[in-house]
Amino acid sequence: MIKIKNKDKNKPKVLKTNPNPENCNRLNKYVREILFNSYSGKCGYCESILGLSSPKTIDHYRPKKKVKENSKHKGYSWLVCEWSNLIACCQLCNNKKHISFPITDEKDRIYKKQADPKEWNAKSKSFLSENPLLLHPEIDNPEDHLIILRNGVLEGKSDRGKQTINILDLNRDPLVLERFKILNKIITDLKNKAKDVLFQRQKNLIEAKEYNEGKYIKSKFKSTFQRIAFKCKGKTRYLFVWQFAWNNYDILIRELPEDEEIIRIITKAYKIYKSLKNN
Repeated sequence: MIKIKNKDKNKPKVLKTNPNPENCNRLNKYVREILFNSYSGKCGYCESILGLSSPKTIDHYRPKKKVKENSKHKGYSWLVCEWSNLIACCQLCNNKKHISFPITDEKDRIYKKQADPKEWNAKSKSFLSENPLLLHPEIDNPEDHLIILRNGVLEGKSDRGKQTINILDLNRDPLVLERFKILNKIITDLKNKAKDVLFQRQKNLIEAKEYNEGKYIKSKFKSTFQRIAFKCKGKTRYLFVWQFAWNNYDILIRELPEDEEIIRIITKAYKIYKSLKNN
């Protein structure tokens, strides 16, 4: 999962002029394609490519008919065509979530349509006051709630993160494998580059040559960090993994069964390129 930006700018005209579900009782192909494009053709929850491993679907973040956690609730029917309630979603995640929508305290759940349509937005004060436990791809920053272990498994940093993983089953075997493959490739590349730096250091000591190790590290790791930077863009599959690898390298390397010097070189390389990005 990643945070989706600028989706509001793509809101179809038909949803602007006809906000009531009575005037928009189905989501036509035009609306669906705009939604899928706003999510870069990926599932808003698991980031798999829509239509590749699972059919394209639309999830209603707040369920439209029933709510699993509250048998008395008849669903948020007035949000059928609310743009902020529509999540581009793969069939697998949609089936897992179904009508689940847990909140922190049931006494805060909204049962009736708000009089002001502006309050139908998922970011509205009234809806935020429900304190949803399921992360919203357009509102929440996943890195505040989720971490990835080196084996590709997602863990929750918060109760909301844990709930989201459980509701959507985000540790399905194919997802864990894809995340592991990406992380393993990154880590293997970093380790090999660090070993090259060690070799060069020893070679220059033997040959008594002058050696600017910082400059050599910068040159040696350039292609690796250029690749990570390129992958940290909106349309990359499993973008969260690449962004996590860039922003949380300390988590990735802290359990490396390597010589401490290898870890120090990788850390130095990251700091060099992070300083370059920030300048």
